Amino acid sequence: MEVIMNSIYLTEPLYKLDALLVATEIFNNKEYYPIDFEKYRITKSEFETKFKNIAKYINNVTKEVKKILSKNSQFNEFFNKYEDGKNSISEYAFISYLNNKKSFSEFKQDDILKSIADFIYISNYASNLEFKNKKVVFSDLYSVIESIENSSFNDRQKFLLVKLSMNVNNILDNFIKMLSDLENIISKNFYLIEKNFENSFKSVKNEKYKNTSLWTDLRNHNVEQMDGNLVFYSSIFISYDYNVSLFVQIEDYKKVEFIVLIGILQSLLFEYKIDEERNEKIKDIIRMLNDYTRLEIINLLSIREMYGKEIADNLNLTTATVSYHINNLIQNKLVNTRTEGRKMYFSLNKKTLLEISDYFKKLGG
Repeated sequence: MEVIMNSIYLTEPLYKLDALLVATEIFNNKEYYPIDFEKYRITKSEFETKFKNIAKYINNVTKEVKKILSKNSQFNEFFNKYEDGKNSISEYAFISYLNNKKSFSEFKQDDILKSIADFIYISNYASNLEFKNKKVVFSDLYSVIESIENSSFNDRQKFLLVKLSMNVNNILDNFIKMLSDLENIISKNFYLIEKNFENSFKSVKNEKYKNTSLWTDLRNHNVEQMDGNLVFYSSIFISYDYNVSLFVQIEDYKKVEFIVLIGILQSLLFEYKIDEERNEKIKDIIRMLNDYTRLEIINLLSIREMYGKEIADNLNLTTATVSYHINNLIQNKLVNTRTEGRKMYFSLNKKTLLEISDYFKKLGG
């Protein structure tokens, strides 16, 4: 059966979503940076030189977000990801705010309480399908939180939700202010990456999903047929090419949608991405070069192109020995060949040598 889906592109920046993303990542990893440079043929210093505005955006945002988080430790349980696999509340919050264009600065207490109800609904839809027919009434959140069975939230997370629902010591007001402060950090720095955000959807819109791993991931959710939506959101603070998540549309509590998170940097740095399979081949080449004669042949060919007997005469080797080593170099794409008359000429494959050079450069940071 065909999967029927409409594509929705959130091309207007929702600052509060990026605020939730980066704050959650930084809380759980103080050294967080949205690029794993181990996977790319570019160093951090090279990245910061080539993509100055993006680097400035990342550095500004992460520095300021750390300050906000340090001043609001009472909300640690909102961002905390647990090793037992439980999501942070902020991750459920991200989903519930996905189609909500209102700024945190415009939120009233009832907006947050409604959001908490949405967090509860989403988390329990994932863990308890029987919950899907229930609708949380946010006016009585305390009893709802306490009565939930098989909740995706642990006791510490539930306790925070209870305090928020009851506005203990004005915690709800402080919570709204913290979220608004985080959002303001994103909005005031967004001008640095505005063009990157706009461009990030172009390649996605042109992609034919049925021929990609993205489509495979969608089918792996065991959805045989769905009349729903694919919702695309793009961010600097998504540390992967894309990620697919199933969630419930909050507006009517019954329509199932997919959210596809797109990593802006992963698309931007595609040409620098390290091919792990190629990396292993380079390691094999390096091991193959652990031979003095082969290194001497490469050194000789770095001067100019030569044919077999020339190489043999220069190195005082037999043509059979040269032929043996040359064949190894050809198989590993270190040497190119061309025929002229009855002679075969050999020259260095500069592309492979450059890849090896990049490999060692990467090791040196």
